[in-house]
Amino acid sequence: MEILHLRNATIKLNYGGLTFLIDPYFAELHSEPSMGGKSKNPTSALPIQISKIIHHVDFVIISHLHPDHFDRLAQQKIPKDQAIICQPGDQKSIQSMGFTQVIPMQEKMILGKTSIYQTSGAHGFGKMAEIMGPVSGLVFQNETEFTLYWLGDTVFGEEVKNQINRFDPQLLICHAGGNKFFKTFDFLGLGLKEDTSPLIMDSKQLEELIRFAPKCKIIATHLNALDHETESKESLERMLAENGFPADRIYIPQNGERLHF
Repeated sequence: MEILHLRNATIKLNYGGLTFLIDPYFAELHSEPSMGGKSKNPTSALPIQISKIIHHVDFVIISHLHPDHFDRLAQQKIPKDQAIICQPGDQKSIQSMGFTQVIPMQEKMILGKTSIYQTSGAHGFGKMAEIMGPVSGLVFQNETEFTLYWLGDTVFGEEVKNQINRFDPQLLICHAGGNKFFKTFDFLGLGLKEDTSPLIMDSKQLEELIRFAPKCKIIATHLNALDHETESKESLERMLAENGFPADRIYIPQNGERLHF
């Protein structure tokens, strides 16, 4: 298995002889509005040319339709006949963009010799999870590979624990930027009286995940890309060092870094 971490949630995954591009976010540096009142987004550039990213992709996977997971530039650059897997309910929106091979996720899909299971999550806590809408994760299984659980845009909770117990994965990819919305910059116009709780995992939740799944290797992404993050690669590395977690178990890749398992 090869995982090419590109930026934010975007990865290019070679798994079981197939290549998957997950949650393509192609926007140019500082070309999109601020979400936290600190900077235009994205706050980092893609490390590789888009033409190379979309070359030799068997399936594009769109976990949900938030713009930092499938933005306007990705919608323009990805060929309209590219096979796209999306969560149920999003296919009509993606088809309306001109894409002709849109496949809704199923509880279990078999592609070649790889089984892919759809999982759910919570994109925040309480009412914010409802406002943010449904999100999906994925479990990849193949006899020749580690079982991979890509958690998606979710906080750490019972759903994640249940999937780890069910599938016993060797490798997890989680989103750990601790992104939130701030009362001083009410991006969604919600009338916030206080900052929201994290919408995805933060360092505290990453620590909880590491302790819950002591046998798993864990990759933390969704960092150093958006201005409403409350964590960074550096803050997570400090947490890992303070807790004495082994460096060969937890990975926080740079944009453009390739990992092999």
